[in-house]
Amino acid sequence: MADLLLAVLESFAVAAFCSLSQAACLAILGISSSTYYGHRKKLGRRDRHNRDEDLLIRDQMKAFILLHGFTPGKGTFRYWVSVRLGKAVSESRCGRIMKEFGFIATTSIRKGPYKGMATHDHPFLSPFNLVEGKFRIAPRRVIATDITYIYYGLSRQKVCYLCIYLDCFTQEALGWSVSDTMDTAFVLRAYEMMMLKHGLELRPGYTVIHSDGGSQYLAGDYRDKLILDRFRQSCSRRATPTDNAVIECFNGSFKATGLLNVERAECLEAVSTMCDNWLESSNNDPRDALAGLSPSEYYFYATTGVYPADSYLGVAADHLIDVKTFAARREAAAERSRERRRSAYQAKRDSFKAAADPLKSGTALEWVNQQIAKDLRRLKGLDTRLGKSITAAEKMNKQVTLVIDMIIEKALPYARTLSEKVAEELRTDPRKWLEHEPLKYIAEMALLF
Repeated sequence: MADLLLAVLESFAVAAFCSLSQAACLAILGISSSTYYGHRKKLGRRDRHNRDEDLLIRDQMKAFILLHGFTPGKGTFRYWVSVRLGKAVSESRCGRIMKEFGFIATTSIRKGPYKGMATHDHPFLSPFNLVEGKFRIAPRRVIATDITYIYYGLSRQKVCYLCIYLDCFTQEALGWSVSDTMDTAFVLRAYEMMMLKHGLELRPGYTVIHSDGGSQYLAGDYRDKLILDRFRQSCSRRATPTDNAVIECFNGSFKATGLLNVERAECLEAVSTMCDNWLESSNNDPRDALAGLSPSEYYFYATTGVYPADSYLGVAADHLIDVKTFAARREAAAERSRERRRSAYQAKRDSFKAAADPLKSGTALEWVNQQIAKDLRRLKGLDTRLGKSITAAEKMNKQVTLVIDMIIEKALPYARTLSEKVAEELRTDPRKWLEHEPLKYIAEMALLF
């Protein structure tokens, strides 16, 4: 109310319109002059304090620009200023100061770095989420992997990609690879590095390799490799990055703290060396969250029960909680937190799911029919492209035609006769599709894509 009154009284337009003195306005509103002037003085002090802080933040922004040679976005400024001033500074405040003092971000803004990559439209083609948010179960149990992009060079105009395999329990990077192409071979190079260094620590049939549903992780070569090594594959749900939250957070920390000077790298080899050194340093950097040990030391502690240091912050090693008890307590607390977040997220997701995704709206029977129609359109598009290509393999062309005939002659008529109960089972559990003979075209379709 006082802020509103101050704004009204100081407005020249209002004063000119009503032709009332300041004392008259205060008398009408029933506010004493001492209250008004006291509040005005207080606002003046607060404005001067905020202005002084804005100038300090501006000076830190200038220091960043002089040191690194480019102007980043407000997110990077927020991290930089908060660390150097020792207090939290909001991203919106950094954006306001950038606008006020004319700081224009020169970081290249590239939308859709993954645009053009292959997608697998049918739910049956993607492995199920075996982790379900339970990342920190045991050492070398859940290995999360993801691909992130890195902009480098002057004004960060060049782009390359980094693939990391991370032990979710110990936070240790087991394998990684840097490449300027985001293909399956690039992901397999990081996988081979993990197997070379830590292959004996990974147990067949026990270790789960968790990733998103990217085409590299659903490619035949990659899945065959996991089958050969007898690892279980798990994939996040579509459009749900929280299913792979551990590796997403690790990548975010890596970009914020490890690549502040990446614009000074002129070639891919320099970026690769930066990544190698930062990840090696991360694996050997002690952390309070890991009982004061580095990720590699914590793996030894978690598997043997022997604390590899004499004490931690003055506490003798034999007085620390047993690692299994500690892990069980932490996992129980994390599970309670995950359950709360899951419930809130699912409620929010359900509220707009029908409007956002036409395939999820309506009845289950409508969903099944729309899914089959969608598969038919994809196959017809592939058939058209193959027909126009002179070098297209005739065998594949015939296979596409065969699957199209299976959909038209068997799948579509069968889908129209399904009960709502059976259709709901197909929507909630895509594995049920193979239990219906007319819907087994999915297996043939998987070979084509």
